[in-house]
Amino acid sequence: MLEVAIVGAGFSGLAAGARLKREGQDSFVILEKADEVGGTWRDNTYPGCACDVKSNLYSFSFAPSSQWSRLYAPQPEILTYLKECSHSLQLREHIRFRSAVVRASFQKQSGSWLIELQDGGVLEARVLVLAPGPLSRPSIPDIPGLESFRGPVFHSARWDHSVDLVGKRVAVIGTGASAIQVVPAIAEKVKSLYLFQRSAAYVVPRKDRAIGANVRKWLDRLPFLQQIHRFMVYAYNELLAGPAVYSSEILNRLARAMALRHMKRAIKDPALRRQLTPDYRIGCKRILISDDYYPALARDNVQVIQGEVDEVAADSVLSHDLRCSVEVIVLCTGFHVSDLHRNLGMEIQGLDEDLAQYWERQGLQAHRGSTVSGFPNLFLYLGPNTGLGHNSMVHIMESQSNYLVSYLKTLQRHPGCSLNVRSDSQYQFNQRIQKRMQRTSWTSGGCHSWYLDEHGRNTTLWPGSTLSYRKETKKLDENEYELVWPDAIRTAGGGLQQAVTVR
Repeated sequence: MLEVAIVGAGFSGLAAGARLKREGQDSFVILEKADEVGGTWRDNTYPGCACDVKSNLYSFSFAPSSQWSRLYAPQPEILTYLKECSHSLQLREHIRFRSAVVRASFQKQSGSWLIELQDGGVLEARVLVLAPGPLSRPSIPDIPGLESFRGPVFHSARWDHSVDLVGKRVAVIGTGASAIQVVPAIAEKVKSLYLFQRSAAYVVPRKDRAIGANVRKWLDRLPFLQQIHRFMVYAYNELLAGPAVYSSEILNRLARAMALRHMKRAIKDPALRRQLTPDYRIGCKRILISDDYYPALARDNVQVIQGEVDEVAADSVLSHDLRCSVEVIVLCTGFHVSDLHRNLGMEIQGLDEDLAQYWERQGLQAHRGSTVSGFPNLFLYLGPNTGLGHNSMVHIMESQSNYLVSYLKTLQRHPGCSLNVRSDSQYQFNQRIQKRMQRTSWTSGGCHSWYLDEHGRNTTLWPGSTLSYRKETKKLDENEYELVWPDAIRTAGGGLQQAVTVR
């Protein structure tokens, strides 16, 4: 039996594996459904795809790179980096490719997880780590008639590179983080581009630039320069960008003014300006960064259509009585995040119920974004309320790695038992962060975003600084957990019995 099974070989899965390696743990496997590492950076290959966090911060602190070609790395470079990390960190020997998990069930008699693979394989592990990534399942909108469209239709995360867009009439549905990269990349080559916008987004300058060969050479020779730059970028995001969203009215107004000034410099048409001016507090939706999005929208062959798409016909898209004749439809409609429980892609059976059912009943929640009551020896990477609106998610992953190590060390001190977070601990934690959430722009900013679930509850983001999250996950608080012995588990209906609180 393995000690740990990790599902997913994206950023978070590799972070988990690398940390286990550094701790001297070799009894683990990384189960990856595809034939290569990379996760979202393997799957998203749309034109213009790049990170919106600076390269030196969007990378592992323990595996810095001096070879980024730009301040904001394009997708191919990030994928190359992850491949190189999988080799240099000696993780390839632990990865099982083409091993999609279809079901994992907690075994009450042994206190382990039985993991069933799509190819019929079965394996057993004491601890199951879920790291499939929050941006792994594209959200396909339910638009009447979409299936009747005669031309190509594809999501940005599943870009069809066989489709030649040169000289075509193209509809792009959505104006989020992928759309602002896709639109500038294709606007010059298409005959006409219709951009369907439900609500305008705030866009701030990217100020991206190339990193010259000489600079890269010096960064390679003097690694401390990378560390200094990484800290400066991190500190700026933490001290200015964060408070602009969380607490500071002055910084919020300054951020809004910067975004509107950025738009006015590129958009001269007053009517288009009005279309592109958000009517909510900045930060309520994801703040986007781009230098070329607004110039692309100002092109003569680009038209912004305001409002919902009402219907798709065989050769057109209809919105508010405006019918646009198009040959290709590109869906930039995001991913399943707040409704992750309905789109896990696998069955996770705990003590008494499936994880999807549990979240459907209780709402999407976890303890410190990592563990769920009723699911012993289950650990989540980038679980509920671990997302960020201002800084690098890699910092969250590394914080969770600290928590995972503490979790495993607690188990090692109690051989034969399982570790289950107390339901009251989980409840109190989530009550605390939801109370904190009320003062943020995400909840009170006057918009509805993919951050919020169907009940208006933010189950996506962390309502504080990355430093506060690192403090929360520095070490497992044993009073928040129960030790559960195999013979102390009921076979039906009641969950834990005679559970021993860890002291």
